[in-house]
Amino acid sequence: MGVDAIRVWQDQSIWKPGAPGYSAEAKGNIGFHQDYAYWQDASTTNTLSANIALQDTTIENGALRLFDGSHKVGLLDDADGFFDTDIDTLRDRFSRDTGIEKETVINLKAGQVSFHHSLTVHGSGPNTSADPRMVIAPAYMPDGTYYREEGQAPCPHSDFLGPDRVHGTKYDGDFFPIAFPG
Repeated sequence: MGVDAIRVWQDQSIWKPGAPGYSAEAKGNIGFHQDYAYWQDASTTNTLSANIALQDTTIENGALRLFDGSHKVGLLDDADGFFDTDIDTLRDRFSRDTGIEKETVINLKAGQVSFHHSLTVHGSGPNTSADPRMVIAPAYMPDGTYYREEGQAPCPHSDFLGPDRVHGTKYDGDFFPIAFPG
């Protein structure tokens, strides 16, 4: 990230049930999206998301997929496809919008981690294995990141700044702890 200090932006866990527990309609897909499409009230796109595997992740159990280099094309229109489970249509659209045709599957062994930029187009397909796929997915921002009020709907993170937040209020304190240096 090229900064002296990093704060936790969010943390989440992702659990994809194995077959036959997944929805036949949704297939456990997480639609292709850019994280910053949801975080536009942060003053920077210089944020990273981690994908920490709690067991081996493969294409069969719905591993993370991304478009290499897509972070270089900027924020795309309609990049908020997280809940859109039609990943084939999304893949085609993002491929057209970015000019990137190659999709990379991030296979990880249990305990390994991958990182991606908030402008990286990414998603994941179905878990067709018998076992659930579980990951912890924290995200990080540079210390000094502040609330940007530009007319977009605020993301839930800004609620932790309180009802009196104004443009320039820093994301800091107990809800956004320093992660590096520790």
